[in-house]
Amino acid sequence: MGVVNFINDYIRELEGLEVRKDTLVGKEEKWKALEGSLIKINCDASFDRHGHKAALGVVIRNGRGDILVSTTRLNTEVSSTFDAEALAYLDGVLTGVSLRLTEVIVERDSRSIISKFIRALFRFGGPCHCSA
Repeated sequence: MGVVNFINDYIRELEGLEVRKDTLVGKEEKWKALEGSLIKINCDASFDRHGHKAALGVVIRNGRGDILVSTTRLNTEVSSTFDAEALAYLDGVLTGVSLRLTEVIVERDSRSIISKFIRALFRFGGPCHCSA
């Protein structure tokens, strides 16, 4: 029953994300310099519920704010906003891995996705060597 309850809770949470309004529209954010040799990975997605499509974007900057890499991708057959954000996060992480980045900060908006992955691994007894 534990797995069934987890899945039901997850579905209810996803349904709640679908009706959430984006409060950041029109809000200006400024780049803040990072300490040392840290690299920041920003990932974001836009989801088309009716077309089941998502536009994914990744920007990787060094500590001075210089853009090292930026990517965009259109993904089809996407089920939810959460899935779109998770795909954007995955794109960002895979891009960072391909660049062999070692000291990385992932944008704060992805924190809930990272936390969900980690909780799912712990809940089902899988190994996890990461933190949110």
